[in-house]
Amino acid sequence: MERELAFATHFATGAGRYMFATRDRALESRKLDRTVVTNIDRELNPAFIREVRAAFGRHTVVVGEEESAGHFDSGKAWVIDPIDGTGEYVNRSIADEARTTCVGIALLDAGVAQLSVVYNPWRQEMWVADRASGKAS
Repeated sequence: MERELAFATHFATGAGRYMFATRDRALESRKLDRTVVTNIDRELNPAFIREVRAAFGRHTVVVGEEESAGHFDSGKAWVIDPIDGTGEYVNRSIADEARTTCVGIALLDAGVAQLSVVYNPWRQEMWVADRASGKAS
């Protein structure tokens, strides 16, 4: 799982920097369920799919909040929420140090989380859980 964890932390950090740097050009819209989505969500989700498939093979399943690739059954699947807390992300009245908006990434195997990474670029905080090592930080 070391390779997968390194991939997830690297992508989360880069995506967080991108979220932070591009917030001023974020355009808000609504999904069918009426929740907020931005053009930045829609840029990060396919970027994650491309990078996962480049690193782990073109048949790798990715389940994204905005876009998915492959068919998820009982095997392995990467999961991403490119901007968790999109409403807060676009709310300009919230001080940066108070933001809880994050990038969320997980790897499932047979529906069981094997690793997860959550990164908040405003606070530069990262939380990691890795079932293989039994570590969480």
